[in-house]
Amino acid sequence: RREYADAARKRSSSLRVGGRAQVHLGDYVVPSKHVPGKFEEPARCREVLEALSEAHADKLGAVPLRNEAAEARWGGSETIGGLLDEALKGPRREEASTALADVRGALGRCVEFPVLVAIDEYTALFQEPTGYFYDADPIAPEDLPHVDALRALGPAGVAPSHRLERGVHVLAASVSRGPATLDARGLREAVAHPPFEIEMRGYDDDEFVAAVDRYRAAGYFTEPLDGNDLEVLKMATQRNPRLLFERLSLL
Repeated sequence: RREYADAARKRSSSLRVGGRAQVHLGDYVVPSKHVPGKFEEPARCREVLEALSEAHADKLGAVPLRNEAAEARWGGSETIGGLLDEALKGPRREEASTALADVRGALGRCVEFPVLVAIDEYTALFQEPTGYFYDADPIAPEDLPHVDALRALGPAGVAPSHRLERGVHVLAASVSRGPATLDARGLREAVAHPPFEIEMRGYDDDEFVAAVDRYRAAGYFTEPLDGNDLEVLKMATQRNPRLLFERLSLL
């Protein structure tokens, strides 16, 4: 599996983002130097940029930004790799939201190789308020530059400004973790209508057993589970694929 993953990384690039982390789990915000009235979130945005640079620096160094304003913002950088190098410098730490927005825009214009933009807990990008305040005032998701760049979907699918020239979005919407602050209308505004969405259900009995067997074969645990163990595991995870992974990772 690692060989397949390494081969895929050589032929493509992926931007992976946790929606909830971006709007609720950062440390603080500061006024943006680049977008009047907006705020920068340094910590979580920087983590995304660091992960992208670590995984794909070799390829991104050859991908043009294709945006003069972004080039000027980041010290005359002409490539995505150059932008990342400039943005990750210590003195520019507090400009990470704008950097992430510019990187997302540049990936959308990339034609050199396929691009994947994967966002977990996508609906969190629409949930108000965020976990941030400035001068005691709550910050809305729209006040963060990178949030607009990551909100790809509308009722008619991906907006023209957010389309990928050569790539695909995978956006996972979830209200299973934390308070469900979106009402039915808010959820519909956050997640596109069919046929742009795929509902992900829990495992059925056969799928659950097959998944457990696969995790055992992969070395997550060694002793076989009997019928009672499986029933307990089903109750604990509610047959949710992600919860099953997290549970078995602790064994």
